[in-house]
Order: sequence, then structure tokens, then C-alpha cells
Amino acid sequence: MTYIKCTLIAFTFLITFKISAQSSKLIGKPAPDIHFTNVLNDTKTSYKLSDFKGKGVIIDFWATWCGHCVTSLPRLAEWQKKYPQVLKVITISSDARGQLQKFFTSKKINISVVMDSLGKYKKYFPHFELPHTIIIDKNGFVKYITAGNMLKERDIDLLIQGKKVSLPLKE
Repeated sequence: MTYIKCTLIAFTFLITFKISAQSSKLIGKPAPDIHFTNVLNDTKTSYKLSDFKGKGVIIDFWATWCGHCVTSLPRLAEWQKKYPQVLKVITISSDARGQLQKFFTSKKINISVVMDSLGKYKKYFPHFELPHTIIIDKNGFVKYITAGNMLKERDIDLLIQGKKVSLPLKE
């Protein structure tokens, strides 16, 4: 390999390692009280994370071009519909409004999405790949950082009951 290729590989590894380390430091800490704006498919067009204190919260970063992300959305929408009193699902996408509206119309998925074309919410939960999923307990603490496609129904049931969930940390 050339020196430039080796340098690029090392640089990519260091950035990925730094982002993973930042994410894992958030586990067990209070979630920041993020003010979400530009919300589609919800009863409100903006809200704060603290509005959902007393509920478990799933924040899922995704994109229309991400296959694993798209596969996760119907389950997330189903769980939001099944557990509205104890769970809030917040999805965040960097896709444009028109692209999101077209996507939801064609896929017939009804779930709220925060539009984030500037990446302002990524600073709260740094990540390198999608899907990127943060699970916050009913007391407002970050409990898990994983990939949305790793979540199963039993995980949601345990989360709602306040029990420990066994999920891999997304590195």
C-alpha cells in the first residue's frame, strides 16, 4: 500500500474510534434536552425531549437510501402506535422535505420524522453510520446506543417495564 492509503486508513480508524468513544460515554448519563424542530407526520411541528419525561424514547437516525434504516421504520411505527402512553419514537433524517414526503407516501409508513438537513442533532449523538439508535429510559437517561435494525419487540417490552435490555453497543 502506498503511504497515502495507509494514512487515510489510519485517519478513518481514528475518527471512527473517537466517535464511538464519544457515543459510549453518553450511556448512563442524562439525555440532553434537545429542542426538535421541523417535525413531519406528528401532531406537533416541534417539541423538546423533556416533553416525554416518564416515557421511554427511541431516537433513530436514518435516511431513505439506507436499506437497514428503511427496514426498521415499520417496526418503529408499529411500536409507537402500540405503546403511545409509554413510548415516543423520534426519527431523524437528513433527507429533504419533498423526498421524505414522497418516501412516506410510497411506503405507506406513518411515523414522525425530524428533518435535519444541516446535521444539527448529530452533534448530540455523534455517529458515523446509519441506522443509529439511542434508547432513553423513562427517567431521561441514555441507556443504549445501537442500530435500529437490532431492536426487537421483546427489547421494547423490557424497556417499557424498566428492565435491562441486552443490545450490542453500536461501534
